[in-house]
Amino acid sequence: MIRLIPAPHKTDMTDARVAVVPVYTADETFADAAATLADYARRTHGITLTEGKGGITFSVDASLPTEGYTLTVTESGAAVKASDVLGAQNAAVTLIQLMEKTEDGLTLPVGVIEDAPKCTWRTVMIDLARDWHELHVLYEYVDMCRFYKVKYLHFHFTDDQSYTLPSRAFPKLSTEGRHYTEEEIKGVIAYAKSRGVELIPEIDVPGHTTSFAAAYGEIFGTDGIICLSEESMAGMATLFRELCELFADSEYIHLGGDEAAIAKWITCDKCLTAFKNRGVD
Repeated sequence: MIRLIPAPHKTDMTDARVAVVPVYTADETFADAAATLADYARRTHGITLTEGKGGITFSVDASLPTEGYTLTVTESGAAVKASDVLGAQNAAVTLIQLMEKTEDGLTLPVGVIEDAPKCTWRTVMIDLARDWHELHVLYEYVDMCRFYKVKYLHFHFTDDQSYTLPSRAFPKLSTEGRHYTEEEIKGVIAYAKSRGVELIPEIDVPGHTTSFAAAYGEIFGTDGIICLSEESMAGMATLFRELCELFADSEYIHLGGDEAAIAKWITCDKCLTAFKNRGVD
């Protein structure tokens, strides 16, 4: 019985297995997917896949749905067809779950799989601020998302406990011993991109901002919520500009917005001045 997580939309596989030459063929369009397959085959099964003719082939089929693929395994080898890069990436990790190592290379079950995700929004959120994670764990989360076909990986970078992002404009925000450098984050971004996992970065405001008050209280306020003032709004614009520049390939960023004690704004002189300047009573 074939077991895959998540279960494919349509499966017609048999219990028979065939030996597949441990080589792959892919054009430039699906080069990253083929590299993902080779990397995970080595790490999870100890199988070395090389580029060549036969074995496992990746090709484009524009008629297939977005992120969808077909996988056909016969005595001649394994053929992957996909309409886009994410479909090919999904097929690659299906192959990883199906393959078994042999003395001569690998085997795969004979049959056909047709699959495409039922929903576009598939995401996991990881809290890096309350529970600090070493850098290598972020890469492991990318692997987990790729392996189980999760499209988005949401990093909750900031909270009362720590501010884990770098900032050129406000360097004191970064919590000592609990933050990532710009180069470290760029490395995670590149790794995720090569595996078809999109990162969603989050700066949690206006609440959960103890780190803002401790480092730059004169700018952002000290009442446990970002002060609504001209200076603080300019500061937040700078921080989000930095975030967008760093995560330039991300379709989404997240603002948090939860558990914000906004009642404090009506007792803050700076906030009341900002209200007045904007014509808000």
